[in-house]
Amino acid sequence: MLNIITYKTIRSVFRFEWLFSLFFLLVVFSFYGCGSAKTATRENTDYNTTQLPSPVDEVKKDTNDTSDISEPLSEKIDKVSADTIEDPLFRYQWYLKDILVLEGVWSNYRGRGVRIGVVDSGIDAAHPDLIENLDLQHSFRYSDSAHDPSPTLAELEDPFVDETHGTAVAGIIAASQNKEGITGVAPEATLVGLNVFSTGDDTSFASAMMYEDIDISSNSWGVDLSLGLNDDRVVLDAIEAKMHTDPTIFVFAAGNEQSNTVFSSVLNSRFTLVVGAVNSKEKAASYTNFGTNLLCVAPGGDKYDKGIVTTDLVGSRFGYDTTDMHFDVEGNENYDYSDIFIGTSAAVPAVSGAIALMMEVNPDLSYRDVRYIIAHTSKQVDKNDTSWIKNGAGLAYSRLYGFGLIDINASVKMATEFESLPGEYVFHETVAESNITIPDNNTTGILFRLNVTDRLRLEYVMLDLQCIHPYSGDLKIEVTSPSGTTLTVTDGDTLTQDPYMPWLFGLSGFMDEDAKGEWKIRISDIVEEDSGRVERIRMDFYGVKQ
Repeated sequence: MLNIITYKTIRSVFRFEWLFSLFFLLVVFSFYGCGSAKTATRENTDYNTTQLPSPVDEVKKDTNDTSDISEPLSEKIDKVSADTIEDPLFRYQWYLKDILVLEGVWSNYRGRGVRIGVVDSGIDAAHPDLIENLDLQHSFRYSDSAHDPSPTLAELEDPFVDETHGTAVAGIIAASQNKEGITGVAPEATLVGLNVFSTGDDTSFASAMMYEDIDISSNSWGVDLSLGLNDDRVVLDAIEAKMHTDPTIFVFAAGNEQSNTVFSSVLNSRFTLVVGAVNSKEKAASYTNFGTNLLCVAPGGDKYDKGIVTTDLVGSRFGYDTTDMHFDVEGNENYDYSDIFIGTSAAVPAVSGAIALMMEVNPDLSYRDVRYIIAHTSKQVDKNDTSWIKNGAGLAYSRLYGFGLIDINASVKMATEFESLPGEYVFHETVAESNITIPDNNTTGILFRLNVTDRLRLEYVMLDLQCIHPYSGDLKIEVTSPSGTTLTVTDGDTLTQDPYMPWLFGLSGFMDEDAKGEWKIRISDIVEEDSGRVERIRMDFYGVKQ
């Protein structure tokens, strides 16, 4: 594949969480009871110092029904309820209390023995809610090869690095249930901090994708997809190499630009689980990206709604929570927590924590198993949204919500008895026609047909398109399966100029359909003036041989 565009110099954590916060605080100030700053403070950390299956016909969707979740692999944990959780800020964690509702799961599973790599801007190793679960032997800060992943003073003082981001992400995943602050989704999972933004270079990112001794790689970073196609070959090649040697489950943020996730080669990969965001009303967040490669959504907060309460850099000197913008509630006298974190960056760690709970139940789960379980257990929310379709296998799917809001209770329950999927079968089919001119300003466009003779229960499909056009953003692309399911891959309404030479689009929504039969690919140029041609179309099918 040609290297279309690489925005390597601006690869970053999704910082809209911080940009929204000034507006957001004005809206929710009274809700959280923020008032004058308390005088109690903690001495600031010296950040210059280094420290050492078989298909399931029906899955229950009642998130409160956890009665048949099996006994844990480790010793029995005392029964957990909202009343027994003594972390003082848990009452502000609406995303756990009201949406994910995990008390029944926590009575049996807390992510014990599962290792999660947090690829981000570092984790504050001095944080009292993180230190118990942070592995300081295997964490890594790339700028100085230290095993303390905390942001350096240079990061803290760099206006282009969101140095708090990784600490906020880590808290959502695995803050301890220790009578302090908050609780994470998987409060006994192990955190491995991989501070790639201490350098921000390609070598660091590639190394983090290849990192050993982790089960899950949590990635709340990316590029601005409103800028055009992003072919991040360094990261993609490292992920593919890792999956062929020592497989890891890669979870990635969809992004916060209201753009199409299929413009990212990394997010199109079948090896990445792509996560969007919803607000407290279980509706798509105003910023969340969309696309046919989306797997699911999770709570991410919103700028005119509620923010995510999570861990912050300790003390008031650095971080989101400072004397100027203080989450002023009982339990946060030391400025160690904030309530303004929002974005798909916040949704990803919720899913990473959920997978940790699933893997404590069933350590043998592969990325395919996890994708399959999440697809079959996620909840359809905002049902009146017009993006929802029902595919030929009866699964609801949406470019905005994926298979829906992750249902951790249901996914853990399914994982307890899940038998790993049979070996993956892969085949490719190429459309016979080539070098076809696309009519300009014509909504009918060209219809290509492709006949598949193999029977395959699908898990993922990729459309491999080679197309010459001065404005590829003019092109609307639709794919229809033999079952009659149509996915709109691109809308033809962007200013993207990058040619598809070629480009691989990820398609999640055909899960469980039979690949056999006639596939249709319609390509239309719906904007006047510029025209182009299709040089080649190939489709790649992944699933289980029937």
